[in-house]
Amino acid sequence: MIEEGNKNQENTEKSLKEKRSVLILSISSILLLLAIAATVSAIWFMNNKDVKNYNQIAQSINQEGTIKGASTADPDYVSKLAESLNASGFVLYGSDSNIKTKKQKDIFSQAISEIDYVECDPQIKSANSAECAAREIKIYPTWVSGDKKFEGYKSLSEIEKMIAEISNQ
Repeated sequence: MIEEGNKNQENTEKSLKEKRSVLILSISSILLLLAIAATVSAIWFMNNKDVKNYNQIAQSINQEGTIKGASTADPDYVSKLAESLNASGFVLYGSDSNIKTKKQKDIFSQAISEIDYVECDPQIKSANSAECAAREIKIYPTWVSGDKKFEGYKSLSEIEKMIAEISNQ
């Protein structure tokens, strides 16, 4: 009888351990599902927030139908900006071996052909280093209009400000 009682007690303890294991496994599974749901919600929220930002940008379209200050994805905007640079007498001085000059030229994409550019690096075949020296160009890239210099890389919005500054003189 005592042996039978011990077996019953062992079986009861074993059953309780199994129930605890199942309970712990269930709780762990629920917590894992909650973590996955929170992650998916966070990703969705961030993507939805980006969509709202893009919609706000799209609502800021100017009268010509282009997004003011847009990236080089809008070739009409960049082309008009290049035309404005030419009309304001701007010349871009730089070196094709300089990363900032390359970056400056890249933001204009195909419209770079519309911009007056002077290569300053004497090691490059098409360089006009004498003109660069006469203009005292020491930083690449440098935008020059008349006697005004704007040194260093400029974003599209900074270029708009340069044009406005020259136009207001």
